[in-house]
Amino acid sequence: MEFVKTVRVPVHYSLTKRKLSILDRVTARHSYCVWLFSKLIEERQTEIEGYGEFTKDDISRIAESTLLGAAYVQQCRDRALWIWRSYHAQHEEWEKQLKNARGTWREKLLKREPRKPFRDGLTKKIPIRIDARTGTVEASKRIKLSPHVLRLSSLRKGVRITVPLNPAKYHLEFLRKGRVVDFQLVKQGGKYCAHIC
Repeated sequence: MEFVKTVRVPVHYSLTKRKLSILDRVTARHSYCVWLFSKLIEERQTEIEGYGEFTKDDISRIAESTLLGAAYVQQCRDRALWIWRSYHAQHEEWEKQLKNARGTWREKLLKREPRKPFRDGLTKKIPIRIDARTGTVEASKRIKLSPHVLRLSSLRKGVRITVPLNPAKYHLEFLRKGRVVDFQLVKQGGKYCAHIC
C-alpha cells in the first residue's frame, strides 16, 4: 500500500498578469463545469456511484458550453460526483445522530442539517484534481526564478502555460523524494497555491 501525502506549495509571487488572468479564466471554467454537472445530478437524482449516469450528449453539451477539453470535463465530473457522495455520507451520519437525539441536542441537530451542494448557487471557485493529462509538476532546468513549475493546459488546444512555484526547503524535499499523482489549484485571499498529492 502506498502512502499518499498532500503538500501546499504557493504559486510564485512574481507571476505575470497575463498568466494570472489565464489561471483565473481556467479555474472559473472548472467551477462552472462542476456546477453544471452538480445541477444535472440534483435534477435527475442521478446515481453517484462510479462515473454517474451521464450520457455522451450530456458530456458533449457541457464541454461545448464551458469550452473545456475532454480531460478537464472528466475531472470536473469526478469532482461533482465526489461533492455529492460527501453530502450523502454527511446526511446519513446526521440522520443516525438525529434518530437517537433528545431534548435540546435534537433541536441543535435540526439546525445542523447538512446543506445540499451549491444551495446558494456558484459563489466561489471549486478546485478540481488535475492529473497528468492536463497538468504536471516539473523540475525547471531553464527557469532560474523557481526550481519547480506547473505546466498546465490552457483553454487553447495544445497550448500549455508554465506557472512557477515558490517552494520552501520542506516542499523541495517532498517533491524530490515522492511521486506526484495530481494537484489542485486553490485560490485563497487572492493568491493561488498548488495542493500537490
